[in-house]
Amino acid sequence: MGGLKKKKSMEIDQKNLVKKLLDKDQRKEILSAIKKEEGSYGELTNKIANLAYEAEFSNEEIRQLLEVLSKEGHVGESIFDDFIFNKSFPEDLLYELYDSNKYKCALAHRSGPFELLFKIAREKNGYDEAILTIGESYYELDSISTEVFKAFIEEFNFSEWLLRSLIQCYSYNNKTDTLVNNKTEILIEVIKKSDYKEELIPLYEEIKMSKNIMITDDVDFIIEKYKLKVPRYFQAISLNKNTPLDILNELSKVSGIKFAKDIRVNSLNNLTILYLSFNNLSNLDNPTIFNSLTKLTRLDLSKNKLSNLHPNLFSTLTKLTHLFLQSNELSKLDPNLLTTLSNLIYLDLSYN
Repeated sequence: MGGLKKKKSMEIDQKNLVKKLLDKDQRKEILSAIKKEEGSYGELTNKIANLAYEAEFSNEEIRQLLEVLSKEGHVGESIFDDFIFNKSFPEDLLYELYDSNKYKCALAHRSGPFELLFKIAREKNGYDEAILTIGESYYELDSISTEVFKAFIEEFNFSEWLLRSLIQCYSYNNKTDTLVNNKTEILIEVIKKSDYKEELIPLYEEIKMSKNIMITDDVDFIIEKYKLKVPRYFQAISLNKNTPLDILNELSKVSGIKFAKDIRVNSLNNLTILYLSFNNLSNLDNPTIFNSLTKLTRLDLSKNKLSNLHPNLFSTLTKLTHLFLQSNELSKLDPNLLTTLSNLIYLDLSYN
């Protein structure tokens, strides 16, 4: 009597996804698996969403897919949503979906065509998502002139979500060309005339100052802004390579404020010198404890009670030049402990 044959897991990729969804039995299997994931992380759901973006299909196949998935309730419609973002999605079908008054939320998030996005944005009960999609693209694209950008912003200046999101775009945009600067000036002038100026102008000024803090070489300026204790400034200070070591050390301990996790991570990543002497350390057998400190050049572990060091403890510290291990209780070192420290020029093992 033979054993039970193990069921083969679904093998889905961007080339076969559409064909599997068009096959009745395989579609049923996929939908059933997705329904079981509802309310959880949704590994298969996320996989299909990612594959749909790059999936291969003909115009006939995507129309067939629309027909069958539209009959599968919200799960089927949710899957088809993902295909709408595919760059190969036929434009004429996008307009047909719009005219059918279906899938409008997905259409509003799609990066184009702009004519369709404006149709959605200008509806009586228009989707803010469409306004935001146009706004972010108009701000970022070099092909959109300041005149076109200004006309758009003035038409939709009632949307706080749009104005706030464009300020965030300014925060992330590192371009320094005249076009971006002019668009930013237009944005701020529109905000100053809006009902949201009391909240959004201070936000813009804070972000603008943060960008200056992030790139400045003036250490006194960094210290001055650090003393203001503004969380957004902390985030910028933690990213500046000129930030003094004592401030980085302090920022690596912050908690209970906005951006706290990012500030701690950035500070540790930016740390070049770390003093851990006189800390009563007895064991460092966790090989990942220094993994985030890739810029470290000096590490002082002296005057502790260390008796054991994991062989991979320093494996990521490739820029380390000085390592102080004196005055511990080390009787031997693993032969692989120092193999990755190609830049090490000073090692102190005395008094062990």
